[in-house]
Amino acid sequence: MYKRMVREGHAIGNHTFSHNYRDIYSSIPAFVKDFHKLESLLERYVHVKPKIFRFPGGSPNAVNPEYGNSARMIKVTQVMTRRGYRYFDWNVESGDSKLPRPTTEAMIRNVLRGSKNKHNIIVLFHDFNPNTPRCLPAVIKGLRRQGFIFRALTKHSFTVRFR
Repeated sequence: MYKRMVREGHAIGNHTFSHNYRDIYSSIPAFVKDFHKLESLLERYVHVKPKIFRFPGGSPNAVNPEYGNSARMIKVTQVMTRRGYRYFDWNVESGDSKLPRPTTEAMIRNVLRGSKNKHNIIVLFHDFNPNTPRCLPAVIKGLRRQGFIFRALTKHSFTVRFR
């Protein structure tokens, strides 16, 4: 799947190997170790070393304090930035991770309403909800009608950051 994504011109970003908040946010070395585990796999099998990433749960201010204190999260951000990585948050949510799982129609509504009056958007979707791929054609069509164009994220793209 990763090879196909690269072939088709999509960006691959790192999102950590385990996505286990309790482990990855327990310390800076724990985050870096888990992050590099996925990076190594991507390099080995896809020959891609992403320089963009998204924090599981969002950037330092968005993570549930139960898993990592804000000072540690700020330090993780600094460490990763110094190592040449750039992180992205999102400013539009599909709601696909919520329970009960939203319908396809609800996710389409969430994205199209959430994108109104915005110039640039990054939409949060997940791959574990079976309705996510079903809503994409309508989301793409609706966003194009709103004037959005689609581009792969790079280190030089606009960014969305939680405050």
